[in-house]
Amino acid sequence: MAREVAGIYVHLDLDVLDPTEATANQWATPGGASIELLLKAAQLIRRQVKITGLGIGSYDPNFDRDRKSLYAAAAFARSIFG
Repeated sequence: MAREVAGIYVHLDLDVLDPTEATANQWATPGGASIELLLKAAQLIRRQVKITGLGIGSYDPNFDRDRKSLYAAAAFARSIFG
């Protein structure tokens, strides 16, 4: 029997991003997700279930010299909460 959920908590570690697009920390690994894919995932999650919490981690501003990871984090949060 399926159970209903009141909502979910979404956690994003920014080092999932491909470093050719954004570098959030020293653990960034080639072949990661694009920012576009990340935002599409946020929209898909939001359409499927109520999101009651969001956490964003693994950010080191010393590695994000062009602030693209910070942009990705903010865009993801906007996509999640509208």
